[in-house]
Amino acid sequence: MSSITWHTEDILSTELKNQFHFSFDKLFSDVFAKLNNAKFELGQFEFEKTQFYVPCLFREGKLLTSLQLLYVPSREDHPKLDKTLEKAMLDHFVNLLKKEQRVDRILQPMHWSVFQAAPAGSIDAPFGSYQIDLSLNEEEIWKGLHSKHRNVIRNAEKKDAIIIDGPAAISRFYELYKDTMQRNNMFLEPLSYFEDLRDSGISYYCGVVSVSDHDMGAVFIPYTKQGGYYVFGGSEARITLTGAMNYLHYKAILNLREKGVKVYDFVGARLSDVSGTKLDGIQKFKKRFGGELKEGLLWKMDLNKTKCKMYDLALKTKLKLKGSKPLQDIIDQERAKFG
Repeated sequence: MSSITWHTEDILSTELKNQFHFSFDKLFSDVFAKLNNAKFELGQFEFEKTQFYVPCLFREGKLLTSLQLLYVPSREDHPKLDKTLEKAMLDHFVNLLKKEQRVDRILQPMHWSVFQAAPAGSIDAPFGSYQIDLSLNEEEIWKGLHSKHRNVIRNAEKKDAIIIDGPAAISRFYELYKDTMQRNNMFLEPLSYFEDLRDSGISYYCGVVSVSDHDMGAVFIPYTKQGGYYVFGGSEARITLTGAMNYLHYKAILNLREKGVKVYDFVGARLSDVSGTKLDGIQKFKKRFGGELKEGLLWKMDLNKTKCKMYDLALKTKLKLKGSKPLQDIIDQERAKFG
């Protein structure tokens, strides 16, 4: 196949979707695309005599069309490529996009995606994620926790923390999530987004940790057999029970393990020095669950450089008149740190 076939219908079998990342599932990505005023399409192309699939969002604007990869292109026979082959595959994919002339810019992929390589001519930055191998038994997972995590989890159990999970937890999750995002001046999805995900039929774990009916922390984790991803979470500004969030994550880990999920992914770890920042505490929290740090990168690329320069200039001028500056993505932030 010397071109990319773009599918708007659901072409993957249930078995194959369960072996891929959750973003390959049209049920999830259609809801996600609606939130982002975009269109979800699943790309299919051939490389090394093997079929690859890649979930993408298309945004068509007046000045340019952008594409965002929701995950690393994946083989139908499941095994991951090594770094050299991944780069060759991405080079091939980008060349096919150039040939199509449909896309002007490839945006930074979603932060739940960690690539091993970047195609020639792209801009990249180091990025990683902490992942727990759920093929380990419960005792091995427990032993892998940092001693401080084990201690505070015991404390939460001793103080009668309970976990409320399932569809009924969505509204309670959202109240904590909303407070957290607003407190940190971050983009907040509407409650309807999570209700749509709940009603879509995707697999997810939604849990809230509570003591005496007082909610302290919450998570929303989309998953397939391939992995569960800590994409959404929230907590009180001051959690009154030490270990509440630790306990919630530990129970979520065990819950997904029982469902046959292979990996628990904490989603996102900066590989630059984050000492003294809010990220430092967040990353230490993730690290102390004993998972392996998967190191890789994120990348982006302008395919039509002329149109992209015109767009950036127009955006910069518009924002300047409003007294604002263009937002930086993770790649921009990390490249600034690494020089």
